[in-house]
Amino acid sequence: TGVANYARALEFVDFLSDADMPLNEAIIRQIHWLLMSGVHDTQIKPGQYRTGPNWIEDQGVIVYESPFHVSVPILMREFSEWLTGDEAMSPVLKAGIAHAHLVAIHPFVDGNGRTARLLATLLLQSRGYGFRKLLSLDAYYQRNMDSFIGALRQTLGASYTEGYDLTPWLKLFVESLIVQARMLERRLTDWRMTVDKLHKVFAPYGLMERQVDGLLHAARNGFVTRKAYVQIAAVSPLTATRDLAQLTHLGLLRPEGSGRNRRYVWAAGDTMSSTEETQRALHSLQP
Repeated sequence: TGVANYARALEFVDFLSDADMPLNEAIIRQIHWLLMSGVHDTQIKPGQYRTGPNWIEDQGVIVYESPFHVSVPILMREFSEWLTGDEAMSPVLKAGIAHAHLVAIHPFVDGNGRTARLLATLLLQSRGYGFRKLLSLDAYYQRNMDSFIGALRQTLGASYTEGYDLTPWLKLFVESLIVQARMLERRLTDWRMTVDKLHKVFAPYGLMERQVDGLLHAARNGFVTRKAYVQIAAVSPLTATRDLAQLTHLGLLRPEGSGRNRRYVWAAGDTMSSTEETQRALHSLQP
């Protein structure tokens, strides 16, 4: 349930990033609802603010006490007003501050950290730091959990106060963004080099560039559907059908299923006679 819920919530965040919708409490509560719905715990009310005390524990020890629950609606309303204002602030700083402040308020019984990370992702993606939705701050935090917890503890202190010092947290937040962006840059550079090599490999087949792009998608994912090909190649469904039929005729793809379930499975690795370098490049496309 947790993984599926997170995927749904992330999809919602991606949609909002492209929709240019103003942030408000309802969106934050919807993100939380998507994350926590279906969780078998009667204490957790997806999308609803807590009605009792809450705190953060580290190895069974309470390290942070959140504000009194009666204050949560007021604090969240003020937070929502801040989110929609101050457009001149750097998106990176705004995302970092929003992440820390939502954790500080701790408005929900559970799932506050995940909601805060998705809120930060939404703020980044909607303000030009989307990285084609490939950037994952969660990956950095999972690898550096001690630093993550430590920075939050330094920033928030032992209990909620309005004048906490954001410096330790923002330092880690900006560092995580830089590290993940550099890793992504290296991965994309390697991918681009592989793609360039394989465009040359497929050149003797007399394929159009869009067909090669479709083949690379199939190599990466194991198959390509007509619907996916339409999006990748930016062509009509009729043109997609013709292109895929040609790739099938050449033995580069193999059709499976019928109707809406029809897909075209990657088969080029079995039919191509290629150099060892080409085989390595093809192998590097596999997930």
